[in-house]
Amino acid sequence: MDRETLFAVISGICIVNGIFSPLVALPYALSPIWMPDFIPLSPSIAAYGSSLLLSFATLLVAGVPAAIYERSSGAGGEATMPMYVWLGATVALSLPALGRLVSL
Repeated sequence: MDRETLFAVISGICIVNGIFSPLVALPYALSPIWMPDFIPLSPSIAAYGSSLLLSFATLLVAGVPAAIYERSSGAGGEATMPMYVWLGATVALSLPALGRLVSL
């Protein structure tokens, strides 16, 4: 697969993790702390923001092993192996959410 397709798959898995993760309750409970004051604090907005926050956190945290691999291997800007490492880390972080999705 090319890099753009891999990034689309990684982003999709992160979105699934943000929606179905059992950890989404934590940012939802802390939403009065991290949400800005100009946004009305309704339950639907807090749930959407919590899901978005968890999706983005998954994307960032899963990118750390890929960055370490890319730096240590000396791979160039067009290498696809760091993207596969990123995909593997994303799937590993999303296993609880994927399990919940399959059980539905």
